[in-house]
Amino acid sequence: MKPVDAHRREGARPVRVAIVTVSDTRTQGDDVSGALANDLLEAGGHEIVAREIVRDEPLEVRACVERLTSTAEVIVTNGGTGIAARDSTYEALASRFDKTLDGFGELFRSLSYADVGAAAMMSRATAGTMKGAVIVMLPGSPDAVRLGLEKIVIPELGHLAKLTRSSRTIGTAEATTATATTSATLTHLDARGQARMVDVGEKAMTTREAVAQAVVTMSADCFALLASGATKKGDVLATARIAGIQASKKTSELIPLCHPIALSSVSVDLELDATRHAVRVIATTRTTDRTGVEMEALVAANVAALTVYDMLKAVDRAITIGDVVLLKKTGGKSGDYTRAG
Repeated sequence: MKPVDAHRREGARPVRVAIVTVSDTRTQGDDVSGALANDLLEAGGHEIVAREIVRDEPLEVRACVERLTSTAEVIVTNGGTGIAARDSTYEALASRFDKTLDGFGELFRSLSYADVGAAAMMSRATAGTMKGAVIVMLPGSPDAVRLGLEKIVIPELGHLAKLTRSSRTIGTAEATTATATTSATLTHLDARGQARMVDVGEKAMTTREAVAQAVVTMSADCFALLASGATKKGDVLATARIAGIQASKKTSELIPLCHPIALSSVSVDLELDATRHAVRVIATTRTTDRTGVEMEALVAANVAALTVYDMLKAVDRAITIGDVVLLKKTGGKSGDYTRAG
């Protein structure tokens, strides 16, 4: 008997598998690929411990998969492995692999070539290990899911799980470590759950940008006064713009665990929305550094919005500040992010 056959025999047992469909539009009712993966794996004698759908947002995909490593030995994702702008599963997960199974992607594309020809090169299907679990990333089409599972994954599933089993304990023991696993995904907490500043010393210096917004909504009379430029405190928008820029430079002093970084550019734009009687603040920050500028953009947008409130509160104390969100980020290990909608 060949050694590989012996390993297959030793690993021949039900494997705990989680299925994750990455899609902005699918639901459990029309998730054909997820249902197919479920049926194929159950037919192979394996246990499905979770089946989830997550939006094609890198942070959401990563959080879902990292959470599932606490209960599943193998996690199969489908969707988000192409080269379209919204395809981000590869960026979300591959950078977190402990080890990459390069042969999986090579084999999958080789088999795909027989069906789709040279278009197979546009698939970034891959596999690797993360926190003691095997992660398999497949394209979202049913044909691709069937090909990957029937031809590659299922024949070796027990073998794959066996090779990574020594680094983890599946079952009740993991319930006691679930908190530690979750905490490990929050980079500002150490293994004991205590706050820390992340060590970015080994990270590469890269160009990074972030865009954030805040919306200040007020009464019709207050908005008319603002739009006319006749406020007693002077140019509200210009003052808010300067306040936002100044605040972004002090982010590390305001947010305890933020790193002080060298900002190369900060801009704060304020747009009047007559329909909503609102001011939309858009803050854009840039740097070439080892960590991102999302917090700097959010602080700039917030402080600019607060300045608008301060200068108009004598007219309308019911002014509200809302929709404070990160709109976009580029650069860094976690990849690009654009807020949907």
